[in-house]
Amino acid sequence: IAPGGRHLELEARGASVVTRVIPAERADRFAPSVDRLFASAAKCYGPDLLAVVLTGMGDDGAVGAISVKRSGGNVIAESEETAVVYGMPRQAVRMGAVDAVLPLHAIPDAIMNGFARERVEHDVGASGHSRGAGHVVQQRDLPEALSASEHCGAAAVAEHLHLT
Repeated sequence: IAPGGRHLELEARGASVVTRVIPAERADRFAPSVDRLFASAAKCYGPDLLAVVLTGMGDDGAVGAISVKRSGGNVIAESEETAVVYGMPRQAVRMGAVDAVLPLHAIPDAIMNGFARERVEHDVGASGHSRGAGHVVQQRDLPEALSASEHCGAAAVAEHLHLT
C-alpha cells in the first residue's frame, strides 16, 4: 500500500522484483497512482500479470490497465453493482482494457481458480454501465502461475510469481 502523496512502483533487479516508494511530482494528478503501479508491474511481469481495478473515483488505473493488456496480461474490473464508486472501473472498461467485469465477491475466486481459463464477457454499454451478469465466451491459455492447481492458495501463487 502506497502512502499518501507517494507512488508505489515495481522494479526488476536481476531475477527479483522489488518495490519502490517514490515521491509524487507537482504535475501528478493522482498520488499514489494506480496507472504508475500497473505500468511498472506490466514491465516486470508481462503476460503473467493479473491486475484488478476496484472501486474508486476518477480515471486512475485505466491507462495502467492498457499497459497491462499491451504486455499480454489480464485485467478484471469490479462491477457497477458492487463498486461504491464506479469511476475507475468504468473508465478502464471504456478504454477497452478489461477482460472481465465481476462483482467484488466473485473476484477472489476468479483469481484463485485461474481467471484467464475462461474469459468472461460482460455486456457493457457505451456509457460504461453494465447490462448483464456475464457469460463464458472463449477458452484462453492461463499464465502458469494461475493454472498450476485449482486448489492452490494465494501464498503458492505469490511464491510462483516471486512476490514473497
